[in-house]
Amino acid sequence: MNEYPYFRALAKEFDHALVAAVVLMGSYARGAAGPYSDLDLIRFTIDDTAVLPDSGSHLIDGRLVVVSDVTPSQTEAAFTRPEVAVETIRGLRSGRALIDRTGLFRTIQNRANAFQWDEEMQSKANQWASGQLVGWIEEVYKGLAGLSSGDTGRLLHVLRLFLGTDTRPLRPEGCSPQRRQRPV
Repeated sequence: MNEYPYFRALAKEFDHALVAAVVLMGSYARGAAGPYSDLDLIRFTIDDTAVLPDSGSHLIDGRLVVVSDVTPSQTEAAFTRPEVAVETIRGLRSGRALIDRTGLFRTIQNRANAFQWDEEMQSKANQWASGQLVGWIEEVYKGLAGLSSGDTGRLLHVLRLFLGTDTRPLRPEGCSPQRRQRPV
């Protein structure tokens, strides 16, 4: 990783007293970054109440740098909640510690490398998936009701759910919309 010194310097810019580790994740950590890849920095906090400055997206040296904070309870969820594990374990395995002053990330990564999907996790996954399916079935029924009654609003709501869009505009944390005054 020939950019490792740059990444370490960048990690120092986002370091904080409440941070145990700053880790490079995603395509840069895997060595698969392309010209339009964002640079993902994850800060592992020392406790669940830590609220850190500078979380969010930054444009630095022409690169999109995304800084996210992970608390101890969120880390634990990666190993105990199946819907989190499927999204997290792979990334933890390939992450590159840039700052790891207490060895916390090394411990987390060792745990991720040893992680096994066992019967207990499968049982939790089955229960979670069942709940998700029941929720989607309910939404399908709402959509059918909207379709049969001509209720366009209800139908559009369900379509947005299925298309993965939301009825509210997306606004990343830390970004606020431009305020414009209305003409008088």
